[in-house]
Amino acid sequence: MPILLIGTLLMAIFHNYLDIMLMLCVLPSLSGNVIFPIWYFQGIQEMRFITVFNLIARTISVVAIFVFVTVQSDYRLAAFLQSVTPVVAGVISLMVLYRKTPEIFLMPSWHDIKVKFKEGWDIFISTVFISLYTNSNVFILGIMTNDTVVGYYSAANKLIMAVNGLMGPISSAIFPHIAALYKESREKAIAFLHKTVRYIGGLSLLASLGTFILAEPIMHIIMGDSYEESILILRILSFFPFVVALSNIFGVQTMVTFGMQNIFSRILMISALFNFILIFPLIHFWEGVGLSLTVMIVESFVTITMYLILRKNGIRLF
Repeated sequence: MPILLIGTLLMAIFHNYLDIMLMLCVLPSLSGNVIFPIWYFQGIQEMRFITVFNLIARTISVVAIFVFVTVQSDYRLAAFLQSVTPVVAGVISLMVLYRKTPEIFLMPSWHDIKVKFKEGWDIFISTVFISLYTNSNVFILGIMTNDTVVGYYSAANKLIMAVNGLMGPISSAIFPHIAALYKESREKAIAFLHKTVRYIGGLSLLASLGTFILAEPIMHIIMGDSYEESILILRILSFFPFVVALSNIFGVQTMVTFGMQNIFSRILMISALFNFILIFPLIHFWEGVGLSLTVMIVESFVTITMYLILRKNGIRLF
């Protein structure tokens, strides 16, 4: 949080057009995501509590916006009320947990902390590299092109992220179940993963096909006729949800569960390097289309590599 705050202030200093107060108003969402105990609800396989607490917080936020945001100049307040939603959800969930299970609120020993950090190091590194090569792409596009190109790409990318986000809760819900099955029997876990590939893979493939076929009307209806340049980008990115759904099953659900965290981390490290090798020439020649090609090539590389390594280790999910 302090690092992000310093970065925000530095950006405001070097870019006079940035609204520093608006940027500060959206920072609470970071704290909310940190304090929300999603790890606990995943562990006990009670994901409905996440939905309930978030729904309560969002309802409070929406009501507050309607009551307190009355004129256009209240846009900073509107941003703050939306960003504070995760904080409200986090506080409510922690209060409920403290009343129901106060025994989980214990200060761990330094030895336990070091052990857990060591055990989770590969996962931490893999998360860093995922963030590195996904979050830096649009930034690089902005440096190499202009705001118009970034706008065309971002319009298509937001639609894809919305489709991809539909699979997120499912992936979060099944991870603890697969881990529990693996403790019982490796065969049971693999059998469940077979079903997961079939159903989640099938649903994400349908979503991707639908996006590819309906890319033009979707873009015109949602973004307007001025985003004609985004249609090709959307079509290229349309299979992102399918590819990422498979890589999530192969990587997070299978490799992490089966104790292959080190390999999982290495694949993502190599993919981050591959991304930076591709991105500059492809953006140079094809701008936003080049970035969308970079994203799909890299994500396909991740998915195929994970599948081949699992197959090599005797884990066949097809």
